[in-house]
Amino acid sequence: MKLIKSLIKLSLFGFIFILIIGFLVSKKSKNNESLTRQENIVPQSNIKKDSNTTQTNENTEITVSSSQLSKEYDENTIAADEKYKDKRFKITGKVVSINTDFSDTPYLVLSSGNDFFTSPQFSFESEHKSELSKVKKGMKITLSCIGAGDIVKTPMNKECFIVKK
Repeated sequence: MKLIKSLIKLSLFGFIFILIIGFLVSKKSKNNESLTRQENIVPQSNIKKDSNTTQTNENTEITVSSSQLSKEYDENTIAADEKYKDKRFKITGKVVSINTDFSDTPYLVLSSGNDFFTSPQFSFESEHKSELSKVKKGMKITLSCIGAGDIVKTPMNKECFIVKK
């Protein structure tokens, strides 16, 4: 009986130790991610211009319409990922939907110009909920986001904030 109690105590301490290590590694990972985001700002000389994408002087972000972003992901996901994934850019479009996901993270869907299922999605931190509560369907909006790739040709974006309504 004494052996079983000792094994239970040892298992409990081991579990707590693993939780603490996981927490510390998670904090370090978030700090490194923050540094990586700063490194992903694209120098102006590396931004390719095309007729539907314009370059701004603010933080060297490019600006694109939601329909153009959707079209680029539909035509060539790899090329679109190279251009937008893990990079901050501005996007303008018409709001189609205002939602929260399964973890209560707020997100917007902007018009792709085609079908709803390929309309780009833009997630926000919870601190932006009050500002997002004022957004209405059909409103033209400009966001600043970091590209997060796509899910079945639907462009996904994260860490968004509203630039102007």
